[in-house]
Amino acid sequence: RALYDNSQLQDLWLRGNPVGEAGAEAIASMLQHNDHLKLLDLTGCSSVGQIGVRKLIAVMCQNASLKLLYLPDNLKSFGRATQGYDMVESRIQWARDISTQEEVVLRGSDINSFIVSALRLSIVLTKLTVTNVNPECIAKLTTVFSELPTLKRLKLWWGHIGSDGAKHLATALRGSHALTDLQLRDCGIESTAMSHLCEGLSTLSTLKVLTLS
Repeated sequence: RALYDNSQLQDLWLRGNPVGEAGAEAIASMLQHNDHLKLLDLTGCSSVGQIGVRKLIAVMCQNASLKLLYLPDNLKSFGRATQGYDMVESRIQWARDISTQEEVVLRGSDINSFIVSALRLSIVLTKLTVTNVNPECIAKLTTVFSELPTLKRLKLWWGHIGSDGAKHLATALRGSHALTDLQLRDCGIESTAMSHLCEGLSTLSTLKVLTLS
């Protein structure tokens, strides 16, 4: 339980340890709470067994922070045959791709907790474009804006931000320290929403380009 909320732990090397199925279950439970771990090495931990691998894979389908996963050699083939393993591998790859890109383009309907966690890992993102926006996706995205110190250009295109979305965006703008270019195009911004945006923009001293159309 000491590892559940440990934000400093990023690599967990358990190579060759007698983890066992009970240990695998405990690790799976930890992964449900810890969204900072990037590497998990279980090489040589054959005692986790097939049940342990199945439990780990099931929870890893929901974990966005993990970038590298090493399974015991004698259980890799079982892992690949287990439902969800392909999703784990693809999500790990996707998180790695997103967190290392300087520019990311997403659809509003694609924004979920996994995407948000992957963005949170980024240290080089400078340009973010979201199309087909809606209040829900704006609310999810704005939770990470203050944690993207390199984000300089934000494009929100097409859709409807609404009053609630504008409130969330205004809050996010107050926490931004690098944004220089904000583009809001065909987002259905009405008078009430504009009022909320202006409140956020009034504190954004770094902004150089504002596009509203």
